[in-house]
Amino acid sequence: MLRTTPLPRPLNPRTEPVINNPYSPPQYYWQLNSQTVAVYDSALDGRRPSQNIPPVPGTRVKTRSQPGMLGQAWPELELVNQIRARVLAWQQAGYPGVTDATRRLIRYWTGADAGDAPERPLYFAQLDAALTHIWLREVQPADILEQLAAVNAQYNDGIERVCHKMATGAGKTLVMALLIIWQTANHLRDRDDPRFTNRFLLLTPGITVRDRLKSLTPYRPGNDYAEFELLPPGEDWEQDLAQAQVRVANYHQLEPRSVALKPSQHGQGVIDGGRYPTTAAEAQAQLEAPAEIVARITGLVPQAAGRVLVLNDESHHCHRGDPDKAAVNTVWFNGLAALRDAGRLHYAADFSATPTYIAQDNPRPVEWIVSDYNLIEAMEAGLVKIPQVPTWESSGQGEPRYRDLYAETRPAADRQKFDPADAANNALLKEALQALYSDYAATDKKWRAEHRKRLQALPEGAERPPCPKPVIAVVMNRVGNANGVFQYIADNMAGQPMPLLRNAAGQGSPPATIIVHSQLAEDGGKMPAGLLKTIQELAARYRAIPAYGFSDQDRAEDILRRVLNSVGRPGEPGEHVRCVVSVDMLTEGWDTRTVTHLLGFRKFGSSLLCEQVAGRTLRRVDHELLKDGRYPPEYAQILGIPFPRYNDAPPARSCPRCGLEPADCACPPPFAPVTVEPRASHSRYRIDWPHILRMERNDQAQSVGVAAADTPERECKVSLAADGEVISEGTTGEERAVYVAAATASREHFLYRIAAQATQKIKDELADEQGDYVVQMHRIFAETLAAARQFYADGWIAGIKDTELWPVDDRTVAQGGEWLRRNLHLGKPAPDSELAMTLIPSPRNPWRETDELNAYQTAANPELVYGPARKAQISYAHCDSSWETRVARQLDELASVDRWTRNRRLNWYIPYVSDSQPHRYYPDFVAVAELPDGLDLHIVIEVKGEEQESDRVKRRWAEQYWIPAVNRSPDYGRAAGKVWAFLYLDDTALVANAANAVQEVIDQHRAV
Repeated sequence: MLRTTPLPRPLNPRTEPVINNPYSPPQYYWQLNSQTVAVYDSALDGRRPSQNIPPVPGTRVKTRSQPGMLGQAWPELELVNQIRARVLAWQQAGYPGVTDATRRLIRYWTGADAGDAPERPLYFAQLDAALTHIWLREVQPADILEQLAAVNAQYNDGIERVCHKMATGAGKTLVMALLIIWQTANHLRDRDDPRFTNRFLLLTPGITVRDRLKSLTPYRPGNDYAEFELLPPGEDWEQDLAQAQVRVANYHQLEPRSVALKPSQHGQGVIDGGRYPTTAAEAQAQLEAPAEIVARITGLVPQAAGRVLVLNDESHHCHRGDPDKAAVNTVWFNGLAALRDAGRLHYAADFSATPTYIAQDNPRPVEWIVSDYNLIEAMEAGLVKIPQVPTWESSGQGEPRYRDLYAETRPAADRQKFDPADAANNALLKEALQALYSDYAATDKKWRAEHRKRLQALPEGAERPPCPKPVIAVVMNRVGNANGVFQYIADNMAGQPMPLLRNAAGQGSPPATIIVHSQLAEDGGKMPAGLLKTIQELAARYRAIPAYGFSDQDRAEDILRRVLNSVGRPGEPGEHVRCVVSVDMLTEGWDTRTVTHLLGFRKFGSSLLCEQVAGRTLRRVDHELLKDGRYPPEYAQILGIPFPRYNDAPPARSCPRCGLEPADCACPPPFAPVTVEPRASHSRYRIDWPHILRMERNDQAQSVGVAAADTPERECKVSLAADGEVISEGTTGEERAVYVAAATASREHFLYRIAAQATQKIKDELADEQGDYVVQMHRIFAETLAAARQFYADGWIAGIKDTELWPVDDRTVAQGGEWLRRNLHLGKPAPDSELAMTLIPSPRNPWRETDELNAYQTAANPELVYGPARKAQISYAHCDSSWETRVARQLDELASVDRWTRNRRLNWYIPYVSDSQPHRYYPDFVAVAELPDGLDLHIVIEVKGEEQESDRVKRRWAEQYWIPAVNRSPDYGRAAGKVWAFLYLDDTALVANAANAVQEVIDQHRAV
């Protein structure tokens, strides 16, 4: 049995986040509310069930208070929970069914015999994974193995795989060491037992992980077996381990290599009658066969006996693609298949903190997980830092901006390069960096104070270790922005106060801030051209420090890789690094323990990616237990990583044809393709569309001017902003407030800034319109600034008294700019002028019709196809979203709609101009209703999910230009018996009640 240390029952998850001893089975677990926050006095006895739980809290937007009620039941990993119960019973029975060698190893690793255990005991997480693995292989429970076989047949092409999910910092490398010892010892005692082998292949995704796993090579000095005393006393065990054949390789080496002639051999090859392949088939024929790949990577020649146990580290990279879609084999997975096909694969053991299908839009755990020690459990045992993320901010205006910095700054982030010298450029990102640095400086001060106390407690003459340095990691979306942030931090650009992170001048001092790229993790990886110069300059600084032993022959990339992998380690090149700026991702397997702060500025498409990046901060710094046998809590402050809740169950969707919920729907599944075509039998539902090539303004050209409103709608009240406050918290543990100092400047600078904001808004408006007027932006800005000064002089901009300091934080300036724009008159031709637009129709075909559609077939996805339609000439409505499908059904059922059509492949468009370029806008539907005076009302309908700026431009052209123009036209409007209207549905409620919205438009026109 595993050791158990009685602990008192915890009450307050804020003050007692760590509630279990890391070396004993969990005694308690906190209950979590719907925001994944532990609830007061809710600790339950025993171990937390294996569940797919978000590792960080959700946001509390409307109130600072955290709701105390318990939340939803998270999805369970049912196979893991079955296995746990069986393994526990097996342990309590004394491990029946195992070999004598296995029993001896288990008793030694668990400390079952007094005085006979490793000096540094193993974590419960490590023993849990190892014992589960041993139980599966030796006891061989038939029902569990049948389940695994079925899963592997479905998802792994029959390759035998088992997966151990272990949180970052839980010690999966030592679990691999335990399995190597166990397999080898049993194989050497009975070489005919098919359950065991002494050959091992450790596959990794990159250099960093590969170098770390080299400690599992038995003959290597300082290997993990000796370092952690994993072998029971006695020379026999050491002699057994010496016969283990352990190879460590990047999975890229599984790629089939060409066996064609080398260039130097080309001449002789031609003489001998050979030639280079000239077709893809010939090139494929010259690649290694599976047996050749196996021989190269394992060292086993075809005649040799024996099979290889594959240990996959970071195994989430080894997959066949999305299991719900067509299989897409990867190099890693194909390598396993080659081992299997060559008869060399014993089986594969996977290890990952995030074993999910990474190819999915919504990743879910893989089905072959057999043990689970997740991040929540690791936090409750103190094995990892508790990640803290923004959950609330003092502004109270929606989601905390620091939670997803990239989303808060788009689309500007996509086209605006980070400029360190311009205070207004990427201001939110710079604000977040400053907030994070403030917390970092407080952490550094706390660490130095604690270090002084430790030194004072040391006896006279004892070695005095250096004070550890906390580290900030910054993950950027691209090279240009990363370079800008690096300059901003390392060179103290724009006078930003980050002294702890500033790189001192001169070649003799090591940098405090470095910049890296994910290519550093690959064999032969090359730096992007935009980053190479910076990397070379940093490498030159390290070459100039003799103590690190670098020479001119060392590549800049290799120097930075060594620096990165030694961050926080005294006496090594990375010992002085305080900040790492990374492009795209931080190196996988980077095991620096001193990372305490992380800022992300890139698109995070899934919770998997969020957890992987955040995992770089989670390793503990201090491993000294408190008197009660628990670890003290440690924290990681994380900004900019949103952590979407990928494991929430999606709501059931109603059938788009009958409208009923799936449980009540009797519609047969339409698996067969359907034909979308105009039907002669439904010709009475034919609809025409004006074929307008472009629209031209024909009013008098004039200059655009700006004038202040006589009486503003309200006063613009300005006050000095208090320091901003963002609350960060984890699932358990303390809350932390991150403060941002309020920015101030002179009154004239404030007026200048809001005038610039208002001018930018005017510029954007004018850029989206086609006009024959003259635009002079310098004149518009001058007039806008004059208006702002006049408003201040007249008392409309007020609030600051007895001081020249005015707020210039982004939010206040933005609000001031919006107020100013609303109270400015823009002198330009009116968009609804009688002569504003002239329609230029197609001279050859002024109308387009529904019966002109060319028939085509589409898969009858019930979410995207409605039909067959009753009141449309075209047989089916082929839609782009389930929202559109619901609208199609409502149009078909609405009695007042005479006919309708979905505009797909009809090429019906509305011309518009954006950024001085002509474009075409294709609305979604046209519905026709008869009016009392014999006119046909044509309602042009657009269904929109998330509205972008381009959508607003299209809508303005449709409503303000095209609709008035066609209604005035003698060819398309009333004189032709038609009236045109526009309806925009951009909200879930509007889509759900689209029929009501259409009916309102019809009623309005019937009342005219």
